[in-house]
Amino acid sequence: MFAILLNGLGIFLGGLLGYFFKNHSSSKLSRAVIIVMGLQIFAMGIKDAVQYENGMLNVIYLVIGTVIGEMIDIDKKLKSMALFLQNKLAKNSHGFVNGFITATLIFCIGSMAILGPLKIALEKDSSIIYIKTILDGVMAILLASTYGLGVLFSAIIVVAYQGGVFLLAEFLKTAADPHVLNQLSSIGGVLLTGLAFTLIFEKTEIKISNMLPAMIIPVLAAVIKNIFV
Repeated sequence: MFAILLNGLGIFLGGLLGYFFKNHSSSKLSRAVIIVMGLQIFAMGIKDAVQYENGMLNVIYLVIGTVIGEMIDIDKKLKSMALFLQNKLAKNSHGFVNGFITATLIFCIGSMAILGPLKIALEKDSSIIYIKTILDGVMAILLASTYGLGVLFSAIIVVAYQGGVFLLAEFLKTAADPHVLNQLSSIGGVLLTGLAFTLIFEKTEIKISNMLPAMIIPVLAAVIKNIFV
């Protein structure tokens, strides 16, 4: 768990450093940074999305996950949490909610956020999370320089999410299967591509948060398959 907590601390400290730069940058510069990040995230997403083994299966997982996410309305719950934190800790912070949600999505989407905690629990190997900590810290600097304090508090969700995977490692260990990892990577790529689209074109009606359950469906499908097959 230490490495997971360190990941959260890396995000918080990176965000804190980025927030310092935000106070010394113009809105025009901030928008330019968002577009550049969006383009890079788009490239990363496309790279992962096209490496699927079974495209139709991915579509099914994405649809099921999105239906679940819409029913739960994860986007609304994340926004409510962000507004609560903003009212309690940073009432005058501009962009807090967008920063919180955008950072949460970037840091939680992808196979590293699942495989990292699994490796720690099952193999006592923290290397993936250490690498993720560096990557997340750098991204937190860039995000916070644009969105502000909301990015720092995304660390709470990241630690809770990865901590949950760690605690459920024995149940979720099938996620370490290469075929499942391929599905997670491909689905994560689709979500990252969608997130990039919202950043570049400011399409707030696209609720990528509500698609997050699609990242869990391949793992659950593998678990069920192992039980009954």
